Amino acid sequence: MTKTLKTERPFPSQKAQQSITCSQTMSWWMNLALERAKALLRYKQEPFDGLAEKFNIILTDEQQPIVDELFSTLPIEQTANFIELMFEFIILRIDIQEDQESEDYIDISNSSLRDYLMGFPDSLPYQNDVLVDSNIEAVLKRIPAEDNIITVGHTVDFWKSVNTILANKQQQRV
Repeated sequence: MTKTLKTERPFPSQKAQQSITCSQTMSWWMNLALERAKALLRYKQEPFDGLAEKFNIILTDEQQPIVDELFSTLPIEQTANFIELMFEFIILRIDIQEDQESEDYIDISNSSLRDYLMGFPDSLPYQNDVLVDSNIEAVLKRIPAEDNIITVGHTVDFWKSVNTILANKQQQRV
């Protein structure tokens, strides 16, 4: 933590150092990284610099209205939870560089994003309580998996689109 977060004193007190768990540290780091990505997007910078190009496919003119419709009706809190789930998927699943020469390598960029997101929360290493409530699960099931399929390759643009919808909802609420 000292090297990654560039802190000289990672904990303000001995008591904090003794009581914090690894899962809390991971969750805290993930929240900081999520807020950083949102801020970068707000300032028209790339939040996922260094991610393979095959995950930066732009949504088509047919797919974008589907995303807009799916998330425009979802409440702010559930949209925010979805943004967090997607961010964790990007960081913990697709940002991990895999050896393409390995016999275990599978190119998931052309696979259904919906299918990967449905199983993703169960694979999280640090959360006992799952972010996916029944409303988000219903939205996941409505993401196209056949006609106008949204693939894992669309992940970054999909996240950006949903994040923009969330930011607009939050702006309207103010």
